[in-house]
Amino acid sequence: MSLSEQVIVFLRKYLLIPALLAALFLAPALPAAGHARDDLTLVFDGKTIGTATVMVDGQVMVPLRSIAEALDMKVSFDSRNQLALVDTPRSPDAVNSRGIGLWVRDREVVSGIQPQLNNGRLMVSLCTVARAFDVKADLFERERLVWLTAGGSPPPERIYYRDRAVVLLYHHFADWERDATITAERFAGHLEMLEREGFNVVSLNQIAEFLEGRGALPPNAVAVTMDDGYESNYTLAYPLLKERGWPATVFMIVAGAGSKDSVWLPKLDWDQMREMSENGFAFYSHTYSSHYYTLDHRGKSLPVLIARKAGETEDDYRDRVFRDLILSREKLTANLGREAAHFSPPYGRINEQVLELARRAGYKYIWTIEPKPVTRYSSPVSLGRVNAGSPNVDAAKLKDLILRTAAK
Repeated sequence: MSLSEQVIVFLRKYLLIPALLAALFLAPALPAAGHARDDLTLVFDGKTIGTATVMVDGQVMVPLRSIAEALDMKVSFDSRNQLALVDTPRSPDAVNSRGIGLWVRDREVVSGIQPQLNNGRLMVSLCTVARAFDVKADLFERERLVWLTAGGSPPPERIYYRDRAVVLLYHHFADWERDATITAERFAGHLEMLEREGFNVVSLNQIAEFLEGRGALPPNAVAVTMDDGYESNYTLAYPLLKERGWPATVFMIVAGAGSKDSVWLPKLDWDQMREMSENGFAFYSHTYSSHYYTLDHRGKSLPVLIARKAGETEDDYRDRVFRDLILSREKLTANLGREAAHFSPPYGRINEQVLELARRAGYKYIWTIEPKPVTRYSSPVSLGRVNAGSPNVDAAKLKDLILRTAAK
C-alpha cells in the first residue's frame, strides 16, 4: 500500500467516521437548538418595529435599540465598561462586572437574564423592557407576535391574520348612493368598524416595504385607496381619516386635477392634495387622461389604455400609452415633491404592452381590482384590492369581505 493510500485509510478510520458518528448523535439536538432563535413580530403602539427575537432560558429577548428608538430615546454602548446606555449621557462610576450592564435614564436596570449580544444586536428580556421603559408587553404566542404599548394603541382583542394586507377601494362620496358612490356616514361606519375590530390601517408604501423584505406589517393590516381623485375625497373622506391619524392613497386622473365641473363631478386641486399629503395621504397615477372607453381597430369597445385605435400602428399605440403614463407620473412628482411609483389602471384592465410601458415609465407597483390579499409572494405588478365603496357594503359586510379576502 502506497503512502498516500495509507493516509486516506487513516483519515477514514480516525477522522471521518467519528465525525459522522458525532453528526448522527447531535442531529436530534439540532431542532431544539434552532428554537433558540424564534423570530416574533414586534409591534409598538400599533407600528411594526422589527422581527428579530431570541429565546433564552424560556424568556423572549428583544433588540434594545429597536425599543429605545421607538420611544425616541438615544442608545450608546460603552465598550470599555461593557455598558448599554439609554438616555444616559455618560457612563456611571459604578460598573456591574457580571456581564453587559444596562442603564436607562441614569438608573441601572438589573434583571435575571443579562443583556446579550446576538448577531450584532444587543438583546434584553421582554420583562426587563416592560419594567425599564414602563411599557405593557403582550405575547401572542400562536400568532408569533409581541405587542408593546406605551399608552398608545392597545393590542387587538383578536388577531385575524398577519403577514398580509387587504387593500380597500373607494371612489366618490356624496349625500346620495349609487354604483361606486357612498355617503360619508357609510364610510364613517366602515372606519368605526376597522377601529373597533382591531384592524390596523397602513400605507401603500408600508406594503411596498413589506413586499421588498424591508419591513413587516402589523396584524390585521388594511389599506384605504380611492380612485379618480374626486373633490369629495377631500371634503368628506379626508376629515374622517385625519382625525384618526390614518393614511390613505388617492389614484388621480391627473389631467382632471383642479377641474370643478359639476357635470363630471369636481376633482381635487393641487392645494388640496398638498394639504392632504402633509396629513398621511399619498397620490399616485390613474393615468393622465386615459380613463374612458373607445372602439379599437377591430370595432370592439375597450378601455382606451388597452385599445389600439383605428388607424393607429402598434408603435403609435405604444407611444400614446407611454406618453400618458410618464406625463401623469412627472406631474404628480413635480407638484407634490414625492416619488410616484404606484399605478392603478382604469377599470383594472391592463395588457402586456401597458405592463412593459408602465415599468419603463418608472412604476414599480400596479394595483388591480382583483379581490386578493397582498402577501410576501404577491407579484408587485398584480396587486389586489377589494371594492368597499358600494351602497350594499355595510360595516358587517366589509368585515366579512376583509376576512374572506385575507384567507385566500
